[in-house]
Amino acid sequence: MGNLGEIASVIDDLVIVIVAYKTTLTDSSTFRTLSEAATYVESKLDVIIYDNSPEPSDTPLEDRLNILYIHNGENPGISKAYNEAAKIGLDRGKKWILFLDQDTTLSNKSIASYAGAIFANKKIMVFAPVLVSSEGNIISPVLFRKRMGYSPKQITYGENSLAKLSPVNSGLCVSLSLFSCVGGYNEAIPLDYSDYDFIDRIKLKTTIFFIIELRLQHELSASETPSLVSSLTRFRFLCIGLKQSSKSRSDVFFSLVVGLKRAVKLTVVYKNIRFFKILFDEFH
Repeated sequence: MGNLGEIASVIDDLVIVIVAYKTTLTDSSTFRTLSEAATYVESKLDVIIYDNSPEPSDTPLEDRLNILYIHNGENPGISKAYNEAAKIGLDRGKKWILFLDQDTTLSNKSIASYAGAIFANKKIMVFAPVLVSSEGNIISPVLFRKRMGYSPKQITYGENSLAKLSPVNSGLCVSLSLFSCVGGYNEAIPLDYSDYDFIDRIKLKTTIFFIIELRLQHELSASETPSLVSSLTRFRFLCIGLKQSSKSRSDVFFSLVVGLKRAVKLTVVYKNIRFFKILFDEFH
């Protein structure tokens, strides 16, 4: 993992961004566990909270965190949030950015593990943990086939190929020089598929990433069924992401298949055909 001096030198070069939506920071498992993980390193963590909620949230005082809180009630999506956080990081002279959403539970040694892996693997520019669902399924990195992510049967820690596995947004740590080189995130993709699009462009520059020996729990969605309005909005984000991240005719075809399957499922749940109208509008 590296000694404290080595870890501190990397953390000084790191900026962390948490994107929040309709949750207070004290209710965010990511923020709570990040505060705990900060006690295991000697340096203060530079954290940007980008809050896309309709109303701003109070920012708790944390001795181990230097917090910059940004509220954007227009909810432009995570791609915009990541790009703005990266720009701030670059302006501050940072070399690394760690992306987190609000529902990832970090272990106490998470930040130290990131810093140790970065210090020990100086030629690698992309790092990621293993994310698991509450049911124990691997949800990052995944096998990305026909516009869908599939859980791999097993994970090998250390160097891996981006041609075989693709990490999702939360937990992804990237060199800011590489981030700038690939143009950051595509702001036309507000949410779903923003990570796959970003990784596709990273693969043009490097095919190697490093899986840190960390298994972190990540919640994909709330347990209760969302409202119809919320599901319609989220489905539109999905369709936009599918369309905007498609690079070829085959991509568009499989994106349509993914969208159609989702529309059928949601139509059955909500007994409302507007999901098909959204799919048609976005792919027309």
